[in-house]
Amino acid sequence: MKLEQTWIEQLKMSGWIAEQAVATGQGVLTLKTQYVQSHGLFLDNNCFFCDYAHEHGGCISACPARLVKPDFHCCEEAYNYGAKPVEFFAELKRLNDVRS
Repeated sequence: MKLEQTWIEQLKMSGWIAEQAVATGQGVLTLKTQYVQSHGLFLDNNCFFCDYAHEHGGCISACPARLVKPDFHCCEEAYNYGAKPVEFFAELKRLNDVRS
């Protein structure tokens, strides 16, 4: 998948996860699995960014978010994807705006 499409798909998934986590109280890992399976996908770590990084060298430095913010990490306390899906989605939207 190309970089632009990776961003589009990751934002779609992260937005859906944030929305569902708030609405249902389900955990992020469960929601990621539901999303990926319902779309018939097979992704590294159930993540479009991890999958892209794996296809482009296999290291975290190839993560699309790190291409915008070199110190990005999905487990950063301020927007930890597993604990704070709404904040994580907001950070991805911010990074997407920066890169555009």
